[in-house]
Amino acid sequence: MKISVEIPRDIPIKELDRFTDLTVYNIARMTLDMTNSKGHFPYLTGDLNRSSMAYGVVGSNKVYELGVEETIDYASRVWKYPQNTNWTNPNTYAQWFITEFKNDKETIVNQSVQNALRSVK
Repeated sequence: MKISVEIPRDIPIKELDRFTDLTVYNIARMTLDMTNSKGHFPYLTGDLNRSSMAYGVVGSNKVYELGVEETIDYASRVWKYPQNTNWTNPNTYAQWFITEFKNDKETIVNQSVQNALRSVK
């Protein structure tokens, strides 16, 4: 997934890189947290949900990823299931992180930018 970021003019030049990195990290973090709080993970035993939250947001320098710990070997298969799957959790989204981001993009991006701005000013 690619995200385009507009830089507010009132950020000092020396803080632009940090602002961009914080914004991208915040987008990933909010997407993860909203997927969790809204119950959009596939859920049978809770292992995939717990593993995703334990994995968290991994990366640096404007490149971050969300995922699951390697012990959840079925996650890549479940990720490919279509939305019309008979999910055990009716709140589940197919491709949960991408779908959550697409559904709440405006909120996630706006809040992430505001959080990053507070950190660099």
